[in-house]
Amino acid sequence: MKSKSAARKSADEKSKPKLVIKKYSDRRLYDAAASLYVKLEDIAQMVREGIEVKVVDARSGKDLTRLILTQIILDHAREESAP
Repeated sequence: MKSKSAARKSADEKSKPKLVIKKYSDRRLYDAAASLYVKLEDIAQMVREGIEVKVVDARSGKDLTRLILTQIILDHAREESAP
């Protein structure tokens, strides 16, 4: 059974707005709230600042957040290991 604080925390997480980024077939990422195209580096910075980001395929609506965050991590690792 969940405690009251745990139930409140999960309710807060659900009500917390997420910034939705749309990914188009031409690999472009669009922030509809700000009406501008963003780069992977921009999304990485948003996450570092504590902004919850959700990336969806513009056509199908499929959640691509994990894929994009994995890509950001791999790009960062490549940059760090480059001479």
